[in-house]
Amino acid sequence: MMPAVFPLQIVRGDRGWWQFTCYSDSAQTVAANLLGAQARAQIRDQPGGGFIANLRAWVVQPNLVSVEIPRSVSRFLPTQAAWDLRLNFGAGNVSTIVRGIVATTPSVTERLWR
Repeated sequence: MMPAVFPLQIVRGDRGWWQFTCYSDSAQTVAANLLGAQARAQIRDQPGGGFIANLRAWVVQPNLVSVEIPRSVSRFLPTQAAWDLRLNFGAGNVSTIVRGIVATTPSVTERLWR
């Protein structure tokens, strides 16, 4: 199955947080079994390109995957990049479940918090 496409839109210096619900059928009626799965997400300058950042990714039972980018990481993102989210079920069974572009925009309000 092809991964879902989801663009990450981030304001530079802000925390980003997303949650993805996983299903085992195309009608999205049967919750995927994520027991034992490990999540990993990265941002690169382009698919297969240079590494930019790891995102924090974790499985929330029964079928959710959460992804976070902290402020300390988003402060240094380029204007545009690519990302994906992969699940590792062990024994070489890895699935990319979400992919997309990363669009970073500067903030407008002056930074008051550091």
